[in-house]
Amino acid sequence: MGKGALTRSLEPLMRPKSIAIFGVSGDLTRFGGMPLRHLINHQYPGKIFPINAKYDEIAGYKCYPDILAIPESEEIDLALVVVPAKTVYETLKRCIQRGVKAAIVFSSGFAEIGGEGIEMQRQIRELVWDNHFLLCGPNTDGIGNPHERIPLGFATSMELLPPGNIGLVTHSGAVMNSIVYRCWDRGMGFTYHICAGNEAHLESSDYIEFMLDDPRTKVILAFIEGFKDARKFLAVADYALEKHKPIIVLKVGKSEKGSKAAASHTGALAGSDKVYNAVFKQKGVIRADDFDDLAATALLFQKCPLPKGTGVGIISVSGGAMGVMADKAAELGVELPDLALHTQKELQRLFHWAKPVNPFDLTGQMASDPSLLPKVLKLFLEDENVAFLVVTVTPFPSFFDEKFFVEIVEAARNSPKPVAVCTIRGFLREQYARVLTQADIPILYTPDECFRAIKALIDYSQFQERYRTREQNSRGLEPPISNPELEKMRRELMSTTRVLTERQSKAILSRYGIPVTKEALARTTDEAMARANDIGYPVAIKIESPQITHKSDAGGIRLNIQTAEELASAFAEVIMNARKYNPEAEIAGVLVQEMVADGLEVIIGISRDPQFGLTIMFGLGGIFVEVLEDVSLRLLPITRRDAEEMIKEIKGYKVLQGVRGQPPRDLDALVDTLLKVSRVAEDLDDQISEMDLNPIMVFETAKGIKVVDSLMILNQG
Repeated sequence: MGKGALTRSLEPLMRPKSIAIFGVSGDLTRFGGMPLRHLINHQYPGKIFPINAKYDEIAGYKCYPDILAIPESEEIDLALVVVPAKTVYETLKRCIQRGVKAAIVFSSGFAEIGGEGIEMQRQIRELVWDNHFLLCGPNTDGIGNPHERIPLGFATSMELLPPGNIGLVTHSGAVMNSIVYRCWDRGMGFTYHICAGNEAHLESSDYIEFMLDDPRTKVILAFIEGFKDARKFLAVADYALEKHKPIIVLKVGKSEKGSKAAASHTGALAGSDKVYNAVFKQKGVIRADDFDDLAATALLFQKCPLPKGTGVGIISVSGGAMGVMADKAAELGVELPDLALHTQKELQRLFHWAKPVNPFDLTGQMASDPSLLPKVLKLFLEDENVAFLVVTVTPFPSFFDEKFFVEIVEAARNSPKPVAVCTIRGFLREQYARVLTQADIPILYTPDECFRAIKALIDYSQFQERYRTREQNSRGLEPPISNPELEKMRRELMSTTRVLTERQSKAILSRYGIPVTKEALARTTDEAMARANDIGYPVAIKIESPQITHKSDAGGIRLNIQTAEELASAFAEVIMNARKYNPEAEIAGVLVQEMVADGLEVIIGISRDPQFGLTIMFGLGGIFVEVLEDVSLRLLPITRRDAEEMIKEIKGYKVLQGVRGQPPRDLDALVDTLLKVSRVAEDLDDQISEMDLNPIMVFETAKGIKVVDSLMILNQG
C-alpha cells in the first residue's frame, strides 16, 4: 500500500484520454445512448469512438462496426460496454486484442442472478486477470470524475458533476445516486463517485486505495454489501490511517433479510455484522446508520477540524430544545462536560436568570441585549472543557437576523475549535444559511444526526491520536513460549483428534501462563478418590471424551461433591450417562477438578470468520451472554488497548467494577488473559477453528483469574 502502483494503474479507468462505446444507441435518451450524451454535455476533451454496425455516425462522431476497425494509430484507454451479458466475454476479448486498457461493463445478468450468471462472471474475471486488464463491474452504473468533467455511465448522478473533496464508492448504482444527491443538497461535491457493481475484478478496496492517493480527496464514503477480499480492506483501512483520511461506511446486512438482499443484488457475502463492527472499531472506520447519517457525518468531516478533546458545549435559544439535545447526547454517549468555574462565574454575571450550565439557555434576555451572543460564544470556545461547540437554532423570530449568524461565523473564525449549527430543516432563510455555509460551518437538521456525526468526529480524532502515538500497538506481553516449543506443539496437534478434550485444551492454555483449575484424570472409581484426596474436597467431575463436547447435555458433569461416597456414586452415574448419550464415544475417564468459589463468571471465545479470519469474543457468563448477547468482539491480533476496550464496552462492565456490595474484579488479570488467549490462537493460526473458555472465574482485584472449563476445535485436514 501507498507506493502508488495501483494509483498509476487505474489511470486509464479513472482518467481516460480516449473512450470506445460498445452498444451505443443513436437515440441519446435511451439506455445505450446516455453515456455518450453525458460525455457530450460535459464537453469531454478526449477522443470518443462509438461502436455500432448500424450507424455511420452518431451525434457527429464517426461510428465503427467493430473495435478492430478503429485505426491502430488511435490509442484507446477505456471501453464502455452496453451489450447483452452473453456477448460481454467476446467483447472484452476483442478489447484486449485491440490493446484497450480498461472497461466498464454496465450489463447485468451475472453473479447477482446465480446459476449461469456466476459461471459467466468467473470467465470474464479469469480473462481480465490473465491479461492485466482493468474491469469495473459488471452490473455497474459507472464512474463519475467531476474535477475533470468525465462522466462514465448512464446514472443520473452523471448529469451535474459538481466537484468537491468527497470520494464515494458503492455496490449499487441507485444508492450511488441517492448518496450523491444527499451530499449535493448539503453543499458537498465529489472527486469521484464510483459504482463497483459485482466486482468481477476491481473491488471497493481498490477504488478506496486509489482515492486515498488522490490529493483532492479528503473524505471517503462507502456503501458496502460485502467484501470479496476482506484482508485487502484491512490493509486499505490501515493505509487510510497513515494518510489521515477518514473512511465512512454504510454497511448493509445487519439483519438476515438485509444480508439476503445484498446477496441477491451483487452476489456479495454480507458476512457477520458483529465482526464488521469489530473490524471498523479496530481500524478507525466510521459506520453510518443510514443515508442521512452518512451525509451529515461526511459534512462534519469535510468542514470541521478534528476536536482536541471529547467535551461538547451546547448554546441554545430554547430551553425545551436544550433538553432534547441533552437527552440525545446522553443516549449516544456524547460528553457534555461541566463548564470551567471561570466560565460559570462570567455567565452568572452576564445573565440575570440563566443557570451557568452546559447546555446553556440564552433566555429571553438575548432578545433585549443581542451583544450577549458573541460574549457567550467566546466564553464557550475558550473553555478548556469544551472541544466542540453546537449552537441550537429554533424558530424565534425576535432573535434572528443576519447579524446573529455573522456573530457565530466570527466566533468560529477566531477559534481553532469546530462549531456547528443544529436547526430545523426549512426554518433557516436562504440568506442566513448562506452566511454559515460560506464560512464552512456545517448545518445539521436533527439532534440525532447532529450528535451521531459529532460522536463520529470525536471518536475518529481520539483514534487518530492513539494511532499517531502508536499506543494501541503495544501488546504488553512477551511471547510466552519459544519457537521450538511452538513447533513441537503444532506437530503434536497434527496427530490428535479434531476436538480436544478439556484436559488437552487446558494443557495448551497452561503453556501460555493462563491459570486453570487444579484437576486430574481418573479412569476408575479408586483413581477418582485418590485424585480427590490430592485436590481436596469439594470437587467436581466431568466426562472426558473428544466426542462429547457438550458435557452438560450428556449428563456428564457433577458439581460440589463433598465425600468419597458421593464421588463413587457420581462417577458411576456420569460414565453411564455418557455411554447412553453417545454409545460410540471414546471415554478416557472423568476429570476430577477443584470447586472454585467467589469468582465472577466470564467467557472468552475464539472463532474463525470466513471473511476476516480469527476473532476473539468476551462477555459475562450466564444470562448476559446467553440471553442478552452482551459481548464484545475483535479481530486478531488484539492489543492491550483493544482488550481494555472490549471489557469496558459490554453493558455488564459495571458488574466487573463492583456493584451492590460485590467487590471489584481483577481487570488487569482479565486484560492479560485476553492477550494470552489471542496469542494462543495466533500461534496455532491455521490449525485452530474454535476455542471456548467458559466459564472463567474472575476474582477480586489482584487475585487473578482461573479457567474452569475449556474446549478447543481444530481445523480439519
